[in-house]
Amino acid sequence: HRDLHSFPTRRSSDLVNLNGTGIQATATVVAVNQTASYSATAQNVTLTANVTSPGVADINEGTVAFTVLGTTGGTVTSPTVVNGVATVTYTIPAGQAAGPYTIQAAYTDAGGGFTSSTDTTHTLTIGLANQATLTVNVSSPATYNTTQPLTTTGGSGTGAVTYSVGASTACSVSGATLTITAGTGTCTVTATKAADANYNAATSAPATVTVQTANQATLTANATSHAAYLSTQTLTTTGGSGTGAVTYSVGASTAC
Repeated sequence: HRDLHSFPTRRSSDLVNLNGTGIQATATVVAVNQTASYSATAQNVTLTANVTSPGVADINEGTVAFTVLGTTGGTVTSPTVVNGVATVTYTIPAGQAAGPYTIQAAYTDAGGGFTSSTDTTHTLTIGLANQATLTVNVSSPATYNTTQPLTTTGGSGTGAVTYSVGASTACSVSGATLTITAGTGTCTVTATKAADANYNAATSAPATVTVQTANQATLTANATSHAAYLSTQTLTTTGGSGTGAVTYSVGASTAC
């Protein structure tokens, strides 16, 4: 009787049943860590496991059944192990939440040459996905002392949207309302949609608003009628807007 382990390194096809009682060589399966990004639609990844046995150069029999625990993707069984490697295409269900999931790799050899083995020490990690392009919507040009609501298109997920005008001095923002605070210059607006459980944060490209002066309220010159020859009166105005100086003119008049 010769000890199986005293044989030199050999291939799986070299193994023999030593005593007719079905002695098996010990096999060990080890899965390989895998990563993916969150997707709202189903996506495929390749899962891999290595199968080894002491003293065996490579294993070319048996299959590995892969299950990603915590998902509804089911179990996918590999074709016959080749050179100690098993691979499958595994479909991650649509909308599977980001996070780590245990890969269960179970090796079995229907031919009986190797023992069964299971590995649950490696993971499929689904990371956060990038959002769709986020665009901030503004109206330009905009007039001094007016407001406008800010909105966005694009983006992904449930993160809250915030707005910023950065160092702009021609406008201000409160919540989702833009206020034009000057009559000249430009205002740069960006939007940021926060990260959530499945998506990274996203910031829009800056949108530029050109600001312009506003029309004043109606200006009225106040004068006393039926004025006597050589008399004087003080002129005043009502209405108008802003801090501009008031000047008066009688145009082509010849009586004053």
